[in-house]
Amino acid sequence: MVKAIIMVKVDAGKDKEVLEKIKIINGVEHACATYGIYDLVIRVHYQSVESLDKFVFHDLRTIPSVRETATLICSSFVT
Repeated sequence: MVKAIIMVKVDAGKDKEVLEKIKIINGVEHACATYGIYDLVIRVHYQSVESLDKFVFHDLRTIPSVRETATLICSSFVT
């Protein structure tokens, strides 16, 4: 199991639009808009790094308003 936090920069005013697209993708546990350098924070879990890669490179980064991502793979996770 791979868990990760992904921080996302989007075009101005597009955070809600991107959140709507992200929340229906399998593997997304939580997504929220934030203040600061990044506009969105997403918590995900996948069975493999390859599945995480698919989400980041083929699902998330192909959304037109997404400008930048930073992925932090968790070594441990407390819930």
